[in-house]
Amino acid sequence: MEQVRGCKVIPLFKDHKKQMFMTPKEFSKEYGIGWNKTYQLVHRSDFPKIKNGNRILIIRSQVDQWIINNIGLEF
Repeated sequence: MEQVRGCKVIPLFKDHKKQMFMTPKEFSKEYGIGWNKTYQLVHRSDFPKIKNGNRILIIRSQVDQWIINNIGLEF
């Protein structure tokens, strides 16, 4: 851990810069969302994803902004 003026800096999120995409299973685990809700989210037309055949890949760099933009909405 790095020290800043005597305070310990605690990272809140893992470093995701290594991978550009994540699977729905990884998304569910990292964000603490159940599998049924994850399935509903990834099938929304405005959710940040790409489809490669039947495989869905979530665009990691856009997920947080999508969540912020949809605060207060029910899914």
